[in-house]
Amino acid sequence: MAKYLIQGSYGADGVRGLIQGGGSSRVVAVESIAKKTGDTIELVYFSFGDSDVVCILDIPDNVAFAASLAVNFRCITTAKVTPLIIPEDLDAAAKKTTTLNLRVDPLVKMPFSMPPAKSTGALLIW
Repeated sequence: MAKYLIQGSYGADGVRGLIQGGGSSRVVAVESIAKKTGDTIELVYFSFGDSDVVCILDIPDNVAFAASLAVNFRCITTAKVTPLIIPEDLDAAAKKTTTLNLRVDPLVKMPFSMPPAKSTGALLIW
């Protein structure tokens, strides 16, 4: 199953649902829809700021993902969807690149530029 991070902002219907039944009722509603499409909800958090809700979902395939988007987002006005990659898949991708015999020359300028990195302790964020 593929994992997706979904960050959403509620519209009027979503806010009404929160007011009427609270956050737990919204999670139950999303879980019932997820069960019908074969999805599994790993976590749900409500938040302040750019997003009202943040979810991580396990979704079997792109068809199920498209179906869940159509159903789940009727109460959400904006959503940002990010496919997540587990470390083992990234390991497999790194191994695959070595079989392609790609050579990276540090003196060759890449056709794009990265913004300067900001250090946040042990984690480097661009």
